Amino acid sequence: MLALAIAFVSYAGAQSWKDALGKLAEKVSDKVSEKTGDTGVLGNVLGDLLGKAVPLSESMLLGTWNYQGVACVLESDNALASLGGSAVAGQLEEKLDGYLSKVGVVNGACSFTFSEGGSCVFKIKEREVKGTYSLNADEKVINFSFLKGKLNIKTYVAYNVVDMNIVFETDKLLALVQKTLDTVSDKMSAISSTSSKLGTAASALGTAGKLLENYKGMMLGMELKK
Repeated sequence: MLALAIAFVSYAGAQSWKDALGKLAEKVSDKVSEKTGDTGVLGNVLGDLLGKAVPLSESMLLGTWNYQGVACVLESDNALASLGGSAVAGQLEEKLDGYLSKVGVVNGACSFTFSEGGSCVFKIKEREVKGTYSLNADEKVINFSFLKGKLNIKTYVAYNVVDMNIVFETDKLLALVQKTLDTVSDKMSAISSTSSKLGTAASALGTAGKLLENYKGMMLGMELKK
């Protein structure tokens, strides 16, 4: 009888410990969810981002989409692990927003415009490059061609009715920005103040490019709204 009582107490104690650990695990899980959320960097692994996106048709794409900010998008969970977690990615986004703001890529001054027939315009303040686009709705891919085919870019698109995220390979996005700036330098190279500004812009883009070289599996999303 004594042995049975001891066994019962041991079992009850073990169960109470299991319950306590279970509740603790739930609390930790809740806290992690609160900090990351579906819209955080942990939700920005490319496959997850596209999986949550709404199906997109060309008619939904038409119009002008205004830049809201840059988002770090990881090609895989392994890329997220090598990055060092969401805190590091958040810090990286802040740095990149700072570099891009120096070249005019800011809310209210940068946009994409999509028109019927497959034409598009990427604009930074008064500077713009014209091109063409094709949408593959099933794969959630937009293929761009700018500068008469000299700059071709494959992007992924995550559409969520009120906003859209166009995801670029990092070097392609920086190349698009640089080419847009070059359209001004070709027309206004004689103006010293413009040349000085373009020199500062080139320096900022170069710094951003060197920073991104340290992060393998990183892509950049442009968050856009109509």
